[in-house]
Amino acid sequence: MNLYQPTHFPSPPRLLLGVSLLVWGGLTDHPLFALGAAFLVEGCHWLNWRWKFDLRGYSRAWILSLMALAGTVGFHSLNLSGPTAILAFIEWLPLIFLPLMLAQQYGEEVAVPTSVFSAIARQRLKRERKLGKVIPESRIHLGYPYFSLVLIASAFPISGNLEHMKQQWIYFGLMVVLAGIGFYYSHRSSQRRLFPWLFMLTMIGLSSMASSSGLVQLSRWVQEGGFLGSKGSRPPIEHNTAIGRLGELKLSRRIQWRVKVPEGQSPPKRLMTLAYNNYRSNSWQTYDPDFGDYERSYTDLLTIADQKDKGEFAFNTEDFEVNDQPARNQVPIRLLGAVDNNRKALPCPSSPVLFAQANEIDSIEQSQIGTILAINAANVIDVEIWTGDDPSLREASPIQRIRNAQKLEVTALSLPSGSYHSTKERVLLEDLIQKLGLKKLSDEEKVKVLAKYFQENYRYTTHLKIADTQAKSALLQFLDTKHEGHCEYFATATTLLLRAAGVPAHYAVGFAVQEKSNRPGEYVLRGTHAHAWCRAYLGGRKETVVEERTVNVNGEEKTISMSREVWTGGHWTDVDLTPAVWLAMDSPKPNLKERIADSFQRMREDFQLWRANEKNRGWVNLTLVIIAVALAAFVIWRLSGSRVRRENAIEDDSSRPEGAPTPLTLSLPQLEKTLGQRPPGQVLSDWLQKTLPDFPKQSYRQLFQFHDRERFSKRPLKGDESREFESLVQALVETCAQRKDQ
Repeated sequence: MNLYQPTHFPSPPRLLLGVSLLVWGGLTDHPLFALGAAFLVEGCHWLNWRWKFDLRGYSRAWILSLMALAGTVGFHSLNLSGPTAILAFIEWLPLIFLPLMLAQQYGEEVAVPTSVFSAIARQRLKRERKLGKVIPESRIHLGYPYFSLVLIASAFPISGNLEHMKQQWIYFGLMVVLAGIGFYYSHRSSQRRLFPWLFMLTMIGLSSMASSSGLVQLSRWVQEGGFLGSKGSRPPIEHNTAIGRLGELKLSRRIQWRVKVPEGQSPPKRLMTLAYNNYRSNSWQTYDPDFGDYERSYTDLLTIADQKDKGEFAFNTEDFEVNDQPARNQVPIRLLGAVDNNRKALPCPSSPVLFAQANEIDSIEQSQIGTILAINAANVIDVEIWTGDDPSLREASPIQRIRNAQKLEVTALSLPSGSYHSTKERVLLEDLIQKLGLKKLSDEEKVKVLAKYFQENYRYTTHLKIADTQAKSALLQFLDTKHEGHCEYFATATTLLLRAAGVPAHYAVGFAVQEKSNRPGEYVLRGTHAHAWCRAYLGGRKETVVEERTVNVNGEEKTISMSREVWTGGHWTDVDLTPAVWLAMDSPKPNLKERIADSFQRMREDFQLWRANEKNRGWVNLTLVIIAVALAAFVIWRLSGSRVRRENAIEDDSSRPEGAPTPLTLSLPQLEKTLGQRPPGQVLSDWLQKTLPDFPKQSYRQLFQFHDRERFSKRPLKGDESREFESLVQALVETCAQRKDQ
């Protein structure tokens, strides 16, 4: 067994860690933290104070780092929701593991024992030493691992949009510079070669670009739900249904929203989150032919108040003066939920008229078909919603839209087209309309006939058994032969059948409000409460309007008159023909695990709302400062008793080249005459212990420690240590000579 443990470890050159910390601070907007950390890490090269850390001392530094890690993760868990909280701590890694790094930098030992990282290993080592066994203690220098953590933390917060692409190029350049500095000062001049050096810098530059891009993509995937996706920065314009999929439909049991209603008042049955008007291949899309850019189809609600901590947004300001409280003739419902992107769709009743925020929201936008988005909201949305009797404020009346400058289209009446499956779907829809006799009925009667037809002939199931085939689409099989499916089948079929019967309709998704929590007046909306239904415009009549429009004809702009058909006099209403048994099938009572998760989620969201208040925010910051100061004072007090002065700390010979000859290397020719030539590439310590096992093992260990320090360290042996080294070499030569005589 090789008992030799090296005393020289690969370590970063001076200032490399400090410069990398400053780079981290610049890229993450934490310059003051970075400056302090860099000063502490690099200060050991100029300060001659050291501390006598034993295994217990290093273990405490490691535990302190773990406490910092747990505290950071816990803090972000209270601030963020979902997996985002797990990744948010990455940019703080340099500060989290700073205590352990400082223990190494200012300890008398040049490296940290590896047993520090395992309580089991520490106990085993302690037990073995009590038995009198000589156990070599392996060590690791944390310089380069810590350097890697700093680089990872520097790359992680870089976002991938065009606004921050410059940061990514800055990161790329700085990584090349840091790598070049480290390579240059960690190699002797005789080992520096131009082409390998350039190749190394090129590879490091490419890997830095790849790593930063990968971390950006990971961040997007976690925050927005899709790798390289863009769901968090753009309006939700497409909904991929589970139509055509096989297997059991599984939805999250996690609370998505909380709804609070006034005491004695019943909540709305459904809250609509998103609406879509264009069906294609098992997916619904938001489509407005009047606007080539879907962003323009969203308009801001009117801001009618901008008070401290409270802004109000309305569809119509005539009924809501800023200080006219009697105009609000009912008590609002309150909506609370965590934010996972900067354009959060709000689940709202059918006819909202006013929104009053209790937490920060920049603005509220609406689409023509009823989707309402909260823009740049705080971590938790807290908004009050007043409702009225006019759903047209939220959803515009159906109208012929202009496509390709001159072609007119009513999107609320469009049917599948453009493919083999869609043609067959359209034919079947027309056949069902004829079979049920819907053409001659009123809008309300059409809904009643469809409801009876679905109730008598179809059943609800979450076990999906219908898949698309070459002959028939899944929707076609549902309507024609299978007659079973979940709410997306029923909502899609209802929407398309009403359109085929001449009733404008949209596809809507949202939540069914049914589970009451243990708090008074509060209802929870889980993923399992997610639902799809139809929004139909009932009782309307068509009118023709004429408008002037500028179009481009053969490169010339011309003004033409165009007539459109507009529906008036009707109202948008929910048409939900999914069998009512779905509520009981999809909404079991929460188990113990879910109740614990619910409690933690409520605590996190309520804490965020409490902390958002200006008065409470000051108390939180003061508490954190007091804890940090108390912890720092305790650490300083514990360290004050073990401080020693290093006499030769400033006398390091930094210009001394590595690989200098030692008494051991000078004696090698004499040893090889007796022991034979050392094989190329074999470690000197391994060769000697194998060929000359007669020499004491403890002497071998001390010999190689002196040899490494004399050959590689910037602080060569002096005085008694140098003389002891020479004595050990002489004893080794004598042992070898005795073997020759034998």
